[in-house]
Amino acid sequence: MSRRTSTLALQPALAGILFTASLTTWAGPPSITAQPAATAVQRGGGASFTVKAVSAAPATALAYQWMRNGVALSGATAASYTTPATALADDGALYSVQVRSSGLTVTSAAARLTVVPAFVSASTGSGHSHLLGENGAVWTLGNSLPDLRANPGSFRNDQLSRAKTKAQALGSGLTGVAELASGMDRVIARRTDGTVITWGQGVLGDGAAYGYQRYPVAVRQTGGAALSGVVSVAAGSDFGVAARTDGSAWSWGTNTMCVLATYVCTGLAFPPGLHAAPVLTSAGVALTGVTRVAAGKAMHALALRSDGTVWSWGTEYYGYLGNGTATLQRSLARPVLTVSGAVLSGVASITAGDEHSVAVRRDGTVYAWGNNTNGQLGIGVAGSSTSSMRAVNVMAGAGVALTGVTAAVATKDATLFLKADGSVWGVGSNNFRQLGNAASGTHVYPVRVLDLRGVALTGIRAVAAREWHALAVRTNGTVYAWGTYSPGYVPSPVLVPSP
Repeated sequence: MSRRTSTLALQPALAGILFTASLTTWAGPPSITAQPAATAVQRGGGASFTVKAVSAAPATALAYQWMRNGVALSGATAASYTTPATALADDGALYSVQVRSSGLTVTSAAARLTVVPAFVSASTGSGHSHLLGENGAVWTLGNSLPDLRANPGSFRNDQLSRAKTKAQALGSGLTGVAELASGMDRVIARRTDGTVITWGQGVLGDGAAYGYQRYPVAVRQTGGAALSGVVSVAAGSDFGVAARTDGSAWSWGTNTMCVLATYVCTGLAFPPGLHAAPVLTSAGVALTGVTRVAAGKAMHALALRSDGTVWSWGTEYYGYLGNGTATLQRSLARPVLTVSGAVLSGVASITAGDEHSVAVRRDGTVYAWGNNTNGQLGIGVAGSSTSSMRAVNVMAGAGVALTGVTAAVATKDATLFLKADGSVWGVGSNNFRQLGNAASGTHVYPVRVLDLRGVALTGIRAVAAREWHALAVRTNGTVYAWGTYSPGYVPSPVLVPSP
């Protein structure tokens, strides 16, 4: 074959190759059919991102390169990418991917990574719950009302959302929180600098007669100065209480039945506390020596003093106050008494439920007083009596005192106890599974809180409860929820879903 003949023979094949190459180039860049999605993971976990793409040229392979904040990640060359164990510093990072085919590249949209902190404590309100992160951030689940979430987004009841300040409505969120307390329609937060902020609705202590605050505002004293030097906060349904470093106790909000104890109530009109004011004793002077506070639903509140005594105020009914006040009579702060008439002492922590209160002593024993209709006092019987109107020893069983307790939370008709070994026990009504146990009905002695497998909860560091739902924070920073409004009705503790 001559050279000319050979050349002519190759021309069709060469033309085909060139035509195919031209088609590949003309086909354009690859197309992304599914963008990487924003995701959230608790600190320490790995987050996964995935992209779906097709090549414009058939039978042409795709190549991938993932990027973090615009910087290529070594070895991240597949359609999916999983991060190493995350740290709080990774919160807000943006992940995108370059998809390449036939020499042409397209870049995906960036997906934001949210790193949820390990949680250290919790508070619960009426159908809403709030979690405090190790970094001072606040997260909410339950009620979807924006006034309670302090967040401009829209969320399902079972989704976590981060609380924000008004200035940070589109930013990373509220920080610097040391303690949370939740009421029916409000949240109170003590900040690390000793100031107090609040959001929700009602008389919030910011000076307004009644208002809706979607984002946090400062609780203020009369005259406008922010309440400061605070070491403890508590929330009733529609009022708040705080203890300051100088040992004083302050209250604000709706003054149902003289629950604020900031002045001597006369008649039937009880003006609300638009600003925080000092709590008074029955002697008409400011209560002093206070280290912790607790708030009932609407008619009573408590203060723990540095000498280990507990003081109560509000209106007496069912033994709410436990201080000898006659039924339906109002009282400024007075010491809580035991059934023997002695002042209750040696107390390390306090809690107030809707209609009963509980004090944990330094030796790990527990005393309770108030309404015992559902056996919530844990004294071996259900029903109120004159003995339950004073502080009485909580029992583990017939003739055996409950011991080893480090903290307690009182709810509407039940009480939960956290023991030093990390276990949780409950007493009272379990009709809504608020005791976290499959055995419904009334329990007059504490029963163990179990998970859905029937295994006892362990490794718990903090417990919160209100009405018929509860939360337990584990030492590893995860959270269990149970009861109703937790959200939803669950018979036994389940892990709180990730955002």
